[in-house]
Amino acid sequence: MNFYELRNKIDNHKKFSLVKKMEKSPVVNNAYPGQFNLSFTESKWLDKFGNYLDINKDFFFSTIQPVIRYNDFKNQILTNKTIHKHLALFDMADLIGAGVFVDKKLGNDFTKLEIHEFIKFFSELGISLDRIYVSNFAGAKVSEATKGKYIFDKFIPPFEFGKNQWIENGVPSENIIQDKSRDTFLALNIYGRPTPWGYRNEIYIKSSNGELVDVATLEYLIWHPILKDAEIIDLSDYEHFVGLNVIGVERLCMIVNDFQNISQCEHIYPLLLALEKVSPNYNYSSAVTAVESVRVLHRIIADIGKSNNLSKTRREKFNDYLEALHIHLNILNISDKMGVLEKLLELNAKINPHYPELQNSSNNTEKTVETYFEVKFKN
Repeated sequence: MNFYELRNKIDNHKKFSLVKKMEKSPVVNNAYPGQFNLSFTESKWLDKFGNYLDINKDFFFSTIQPVIRYNDFKNQILTNKTIHKHLALFDMADLIGAGVFVDKKLGNDFTKLEIHEFIKFFSELGISLDRIYVSNFAGAKVSEATKGKYIFDKFIPPFEFGKNQWIENGVPSENIIQDKSRDTFLALNIYGRPTPWGYRNEIYIKSSNGELVDVATLEYLIWHPILKDAEIIDLSDYEHFVGLNVIGVERLCMIVNDFQNISQCEHIYPLLLALEKVSPNYNYSSAVTAVESVRVLHRIIADIGKSNNLSKTRREKFNDYLEALHIHLNILNISDKMGVLEKLLELNAKINPHYPELQNSSNNTEKTVETYFEVKFKN
């Protein structure tokens, strides 16, 4: 199953009855000041309610959301550390819809449905139960689980309900990975805006080489942070329930097709092949870095029109992608940088027909890159 087929299969999977399909959020939004879009729900949630806690109605939506994580680019791709399974830009999609129940009593039924549908969906993709692994919170004090990020000692019990549901749906009990960290205990205060806290299952699939690749997430949020002087000092029971089921589309594509590198997905790989054809000094890591830089730059300009619309902090990150592109085109010994860039942008738009706005933004992206190269790299 190629990337496009998988993406459509996720998008068309039967959604929960309250779910409404919504357009993706722009990668530049109010949920992440100084960053680009980092996750799935926050922008939609903030637009709907103005914060993450004061909920007055059920709100469930479905979308496929582009995500740009600058730290992954900086720490995983530029360092060539785990370049085989990290992208600078990737798609995050719900399976059955994500959101908030005003009536928290409905939360367990929704979670049962989420887990059932995950298992059903993986089975349809030919993924056997013995390859599925799930990390699960084993119980700890908040101060311990957050490694001192929050210093109060409220004990958070193990997520027994979630663990039992995975096992009842066929995941071997030995494949439940017990954990006492923020990987499985979601404790967030996003740029001064606290969110509900709760449990998180990270869902892994074992690849053919034995590596566990995290492909999806389930969140079960049931606590309300208590603040004093803008600091979170305790938790109370949340009167509502937040449920989230999200898939990393490219990660799952990598698993389904037994790719050794995530960049082999069909909406990325042709860009690498295009660089290989014109590079006298081709190497994979530099080609991936250049391609990921192009993809991020193209996506940002498609959403905002011109780079001068970015804040100072976002512009600094944007410039880091520009600089990485220039450096790695040099490493690839590509002299006609702008000619190659033009072809890459044209190709990127062509192989991502699900994002037609890329076609309209290619010229603006090319002009932005050219201006930066002329100013920053005159020699």
